[in-house]
Amino acid sequence: MQNTTLFLVTHRFPYGTGETFLQDEIPFLLEAGFRICILPVSRASGRRALPEGVEVSDALVLGTRQKCACMLRYGLGRVFWQEVLAGAVPFNARAVARLAYACAVLRVHKERLQTLLAAEERAGRNGLFYTYWFTPTTCACAGSNAPVVTRAHGNDIFPEQNAGGYIPLCRLRATLPDRVVPCSRQGAATLEAQGVPPQRLVVSYLGVPEAEPRLRIPLSNERIVLSCSSAVAIKRLDLLAERLRQYALARPGCACVWHHIGDGELLKTLAAYCESHLQGIPNLSYVLHGHMTVDAVRSFMNTTAVDALVNVSASEGVPVTMMEALQAGIPVIGTDVGGVAELVTPDVGVLLPADADFEAFTAAVDSLERFKNPEARASIAQIGRQRFSAANNYRNFCGEVLLPLVQGHEC
Repeated sequence: MQNTTLFLVTHRFPYGTGETFLQDEIPFLLEAGFRICILPVSRASGRRALPEGVEVSDALVLGTRQKCACMLRYGLGRVFWQEVLAGAVPFNARAVARLAYACAVLRVHKERLQTLLAAEERAGRNGLFYTYWFTPTTCACAGSNAPVVTRAHGNDIFPEQNAGGYIPLCRLRATLPDRVVPCSRQGAATLEAQGVPPQRLVVSYLGVPEAEPRLRIPLSNERIVLSCSSAVAIKRLDLLAERLRQYALARPGCACVWHHIGDGELLKTLAAYCESHLQGIPNLSYVLHGHMTVDAVRSFMNTTAVDALVNVSASEGVPVTMMEALQAGIPVIGTDVGGVAELVTPDVGVLLPADADFEAFTAAVDSLERFKNPEARASIAQIGRQRFSAANNYRNFCGEVLLPLVQGHEC
């Protein structure tokens, strides 16, 4: 495949700290023989180290002035009015502005991607577009001479994760990629309902590296829970804090500890909430750790006694942190939203109703006693390796999705 350049379109990776799971996937893309050129659509401070042979191009990055100019020039074109006249756009200024920007990105990125592809063709190489998110840039990749594959995760699938429940260009994008690869079966069902042809849908889970878990188990009278997410509204960390407060008050003989890993726009608000609502409860303590690197999170899970990773999000794809927890032998508790039910099965944890009511939450935390033994924890780790091994899942993705498209295109 060295005559094929895989253009990997990301949000910011390798800049900033997000999209950490790509660090685990890239070695398997290289193993499959691709030349890789990463195309972030925006930048952030800091750039992570990459394996040898991986290039980065800022060809798709638009500065503030460029964004404004592109919106003025291309935002209200034919595609914009097709969406408006089809009744696909909510009648509010924010939705209209998001659509105009999406249309501008579609036009500008299409021109720039065609330039990149033409350069590869002049060098005697084929191109393959792989967008990590199902966005207007995915639409921009389509219509070229190269195959287009896109993953789809959460806010690029589920309308409820977007402002006003609106995903710009949702109708247009449905039939453009050669393959749409959601990370959950629930995501696939949602995309099919949005018009993506079922024959183009391939469910492929993300994965995490295999490691030998240390199986640290809290004492019987302890309930130590971990949450790991950005501090944003959809994660409902305030709800989790309130449920833990209620649980500690209802179980005064139980020593309750909450660790939260992750930063975000609502972290200060969460800290203030915890200070006013959780401090003073004698059997409840908490630690807000803030941001940690992926390696630090994995180390924490393997060296800290934890009863469960808890996620009470209002909407989800398939949380990678749950995959990490399972491979560390840690039970998981999660709300029945998105693809969470595909991870949280009775043999590894407890599925909560979407509203995470107090009775269900209390029953779930009480039930963690059944996992307080090495045999149960080892079983969870084994299930995690079977379902969410990075080596297995990413090799399967290359072998079953990417390589067949390249080989079919070459023929």
